Order: sequence, then C-alpha cells, then structure tokens
Amino acid sequence: MGAGVGFLAVRTAGIYVISARLDRPAAPAANCLVHTGFGPHRITSSLDLGIHNDLSRHFEAARFDLQPGLYRIGWVFGCWRGRDVTGPGKMTMLVGHPGETGLEPARADDIVRPDSSTQ
Repeated sequence: MGAGVGFLAVRTAGIYVISARLDRPAAPAANCLVHTGFGPHRITSSLDLGIHNDLSRHFEAARFDLQPGLYRIGWVFGCWRGRDVTGPGKMTMLVGHPGETGLEPARADDIVRPDSSTQ
C-alpha cells in the first residue's frame, strides 16, 4: 500500500483535468484500492474486489478552472490478498493542461512533493 501527497504546480491559468489510471496485469486474485483527492474534492474512490484478470481502468476525470499556484493533491493505492500486500499493480496520475485535448501521465514537473528530509 502506498500513499502520497504533493502539490499540483499550475503555471498557466485555465481548465485542468485530473484523473487516475489503474493497471494490474493478470495475477492471482487480489483486492485493489485507488483514492485520489484534489484540495477538498474527491476525484477517485474505487475498491475492486477479487481482481484476477488483466485490468486497465481510467477513472472519471474532474475539471478545475485554476489560476497559477500550488494546489494540494493526494493519492492512495494498493492491492492485497488476505492480510498480505500483493502486486503487481500501478496507479498513474493523469493530467490534462489548458488547451490539451487528452489526459497524459503527470509530467515530472506537474506534481511537487514536500521535502521530507526537513520534517
């Protein structure tokens, strides 16, 4: 299981689209959780039970009209069987920038993570 928090770095004002994608190749059956939030808004909250086939799923996207700045974004992802964390599986944050027509995996400079060495 993994959880993270960071900030979406908005450099250009406009409509941003945020979503997530879950990818899990065929493997022994497992339960998977995906949860994403943007500020006080829940974007994705999904619990899939007994996944055993290939699964690639895009979640419904949320649209936000944003001004330049940093906006809190958080995520939780994990797959488990019984009491044990299991893999393989991957969650990808997807971002659409102003003027773009589709969603792409977040760019390296889209999400700024706090420096944990100073905490």
